Amino acid sequence: MVVEVQQAEKRGTRRFALRLPVSVNFATNTGAPLATAGGLVFIGGTSDGQFRAFDAMTGKELWSSSPGFNVAGYAISYKGANGKQYIVISGPRMVAYALP
Repeated sequence: MVVEVQQAEKRGTRRFALRLPVSVNFATNTGAPLATAGGLVFIGGTSDGQFRAFDAMTGKELWSSSPGFNVAGYAISYKGANGKQYIVISGPRMVAYALP
């Protein structure tokens, strides 16, 4: 992953590589990752059709689910009226996962 950062002064842009400790063992990823303040990274859009949660610090896969479709869009996170945090993915249908 390469991130471009605009500097405050007029010195142009600077590029740097950002390496996450996540081991990706699938061929392609057409979705975007979602990182939470609690240290989770969710990744979908993989060629094996899984939606996964990783520990952002260690890269360890914590959970995976097969929603029945390729999660090629963006996952979103929101806090429900009941105070729980949810991760929502979409495709042919929407699926919401409640975080503990």
